[in-house]
Amino acid sequence: MKPPETDMPRSAIDARMCLRLLARLMVQDKAVVARNYANGGWHQYSGRDFVAHLGRAAEGWTDWLAEREDSPRSGKKSGASAQPRRCLMSLASQSYGSMVTTTAALLVGMDVVFAPEQATDAGLVDIAKHFGADALLCDPHRPLPAGWDKSLPVFHTVQKTWAAEDPSPPPQILRDYAALEEGRRKGTGHGVEAVPGDLLFVSIGNDGFQQKVRLTLNSLMVAAQNFVLQVGVPASVQWNSIELISLAHPFSHTARFAVLLKKGVLGYGNPDAEWENNLSILRPSCVFVGPTELELVAAHITETRRRNRFRSRAALSEGLRRARDYLQSGRSLKLSPVAFGVASRVLRSASRSLVGPAFLEEAAGQLKFVVHGLSAASRTTVRALERLGVPVVETYGKTAGAGLLSSNTFNQPHFGLVGSPLAHVSFRLGGDSVLEYRISSEHFPNSGEWVSTGDVAQMTPHGFSIVGRKQHQLITRGGVLISPARFERRITEAALIEQACLVGDGRPYLAALLVLSPEARAANTRDPESVRVEIEAIMSTINETLPRNGTIKKIEILDSPFLESRGEVLPNGQINRLKIAESYADIIAKIYAGSEKKKERLTAQDNI
Repeated sequence: MKPPETDMPRSAIDARMCLRLLARLMVQDKAVVARNYANGGWHQYSGRDFVAHLGRAAEGWTDWLAEREDSPRSGKKSGASAQPRRCLMSLASQSYGSMVTTTAALLVGMDVVFAPEQATDAGLVDIAKHFGADALLCDPHRPLPAGWDKSLPVFHTVQKTWAAEDPSPPPQILRDYAALEEGRRKGTGHGVEAVPGDLLFVSIGNDGFQQKVRLTLNSLMVAAQNFVLQVGVPASVQWNSIELISLAHPFSHTARFAVLLKKGVLGYGNPDAEWENNLSILRPSCVFVGPTELELVAAHITETRRRNRFRSRAALSEGLRRARDYLQSGRSLKLSPVAFGVASRVLRSASRSLVGPAFLEEAAGQLKFVVHGLSAASRTTVRALERLGVPVVETYGKTAGAGLLSSNTFNQPHFGLVGSPLAHVSFRLGGDSVLEYRISSEHFPNSGEWVSTGDVAQMTPHGFSIVGRKQHQLITRGGVLISPARFERRITEAALIEQACLVGDGRPYLAALLVLSPEARAANTRDPESVRVEIEAIMSTINETLPRNGTIKKIEILDSPFLESRGEVLPNGQINRLKIAESYADIIAKIYAGSEKKKERLTAQDNI
């Protein structure tokens, strides 16, 4: 007779998938699951080592909790009758130590708040107060936020050696879970004393609004498991990664579980070393990235490509550019999934053959694929990786969906499409073509409800394309409603144009501020007239596909790109329209100067 489900607290049930994974790792004393740089050297750990490290960190948190009057160790039983759980606020960067420390805090029943990196000191203090943080976790030598409550304890993630063959026992909840599963097999019951905590992700918008999204360990596991099933990476590719994404994004946690589910190796590089050194040592086969990390990977490949001994190979690989451009364009949507998959595989194989093993080794090591999330990928960086035959798998997600709602696949990495929804997700287009999603798994907030993403989408035969935000819309003086991101994405599909910002809100017509690609900027310095003719020809072609009342009448080629340091690009990689409008107010005024004078003359005539 099986014991009733109520033998486990609800929070423990919401961590069962994670506990099952950790229980598998607990007995793996040979296979490597993590590599880490610490204390001046590189170390690798088995599954048994990883679980022992969790146990050591959990013991430290348990000892600290025992000092608190209302902790479970003070004589009160954990579970429904226990006092409110303690909350840890993490400002630590991505590292093996921070991952172990925060996961262990969850396993002893603490909640963990991951605050955004871009938050100001005042914002961090507000977050700590708003969510009732009882302690702060941060990197060594990081100054405390100004105004921080000094009475709250501060813990640091030290760069110490997490020893292999660590004798520490697994966390108590994992031992209880193993005993519970054994009891189920034998027909006897066993309770679970510890209650896993929740992960609280805080999103801060441009207006400073703080929104708490609560996720469980199971919600991350569900998203990771369904992504692994959908992405379709060949079984011959082992999932060895470099962990790069900030822990403030749930996508980074989901990605880590995806690697562990595929029996891969988590890689944590030397934070003081260049990307190239970490790449050559860790030799990842996959990398999960956001816009910032994707730029890092592509910049390294581009720099390697410029070296003299590789220039001939790089030039040869450019022969495939037109075919790649076709697969990245809207015309590729006319291909059937089978035809697109075959074309992708052929181009990937040809690219890797043309660039040569020496260039591949130095530029990307063992890199086989890249998974990109958080926002739309840059076409320039995707092209840099495609030259090596490395597909960029685009994903789409929201914080409440553990950072993953849909994805493309390994053999169908469509540029600019968010792919098909994962098995536990459904999509539909709501009012004003806003994409809505519904999650069927009970482990997620708002499960079973249709939730608006706020993103304006367009349906294609191969998945949805995000064409803008509902609130990011322009209304011309003639009343034409425009989603600028859709136009900008179409403009930046041209190889000569790297960035674009559409303007025209409240104006008589649309205009575009354009930033050329590095190669085009160099050519523009030598021969601006020829470049201008090419750009105008590109814009003319684009206008032919647009409705008559939504064409782009004028363009302005800028001398420098939009930069995050000037606030013109947001941390998620999207352009900041308000800041751009402020920075280039004189140029925008000059674009519309003629029309405004004409309006003044007409107004004067009407008044006569």
